[in-house]
Amino acid sequence: MAFDTKLMEILACPVCKGKLDYNKAQQELICKFDHLAYAIEKDIPVLLENEARHFGSDDTDTHTLTNTESNTKSDTESTTDSNNAQED
Repeated sequence: MAFDTKLMEILACPVCKGKLDYNKAQQELICKFDHLAYAIEKDIPVLLENEARHFGSDDTDTHTLTNTESNTKSDTESTTDSNNAQED
């Protein structure tokens, strides 16, 4: 049995109550705000702060998340710029 991604709709970070992202490759739930990675063991998320892995700006996970955020921001800015150019 695999981790049920439908759970992502109701799961939240136990520290900040924010959204968690699923890292399938490492079987972790990631809180970008608190820089915590919660392990998924036997298809069950372990949402305990004292068992979470802390990651910093030099970790691969953070670079991946930052790149994703940057791409999304760039796409949004491009759309906004295009919309502004059409209005002029």
